[in-house]
Amino acid sequence: MLKLSQIVKKLLKVRFTLKKLRKSVINTFKNSLQNLDINGLIADRKGIWAIDWINNRQEKMLERFVWPKNPKYNNSNADETVDHVLRNARVPLFCTIDDNVSDDFKFNGKLGPMKQLFIRSYGHWVTLNNLMNFDSITIGVDGSRLSVPDLFSFLRHWRTGGSPPIDVSIPAF
Repeated sequence: MLKLSQIVKKLLKVRFTLKKLRKSVINTFKNSLQNLDINGLIADRKGIWAIDWINNRQEKMLERFVWPKNPKYNNSNADETVDHVLRNARVPLFCTIDDNVSDDFKFNGKLGPMKQLFIRSYGHWVTLNNLMNFDSITIGVDGSRLSVPDLFSFLRHWRTGGSPPIDVSIPAF
């Protein structure tokens, strides 16, 4: 029969072994995560640092990016943040932006190529020039201030080959 002190020693050995095993499992998991490529990102204003981190860390581009609206943030740096996202979140499959910017916000860069681009709820900043510079098969813009003549100009531009092929469906302008 084992004495109490022997039982305690055996339990401590088991506990120590389990701690070592746990550390080993955690380190193995952590190291394997560092070697994985990230192909999708959901980030709000506080998480856009991850775009640069991913772009600097891996050779493969992000495939999907979603920027959801977060009502707890005010518009203090929204314009700079959206501009940074549009210029640096290069994704070939899917990009959704659903956060507000000021009425004065303007974007003069190019987007794409990508399969789907959705600007939800606050697309008031999208201009005819932006639309012509978006290289996406599917484009959805909610809350746009584009006029009917602007849309006709875009369609003429697209029909003459000025923009990449677009999936013509019911537009949500």
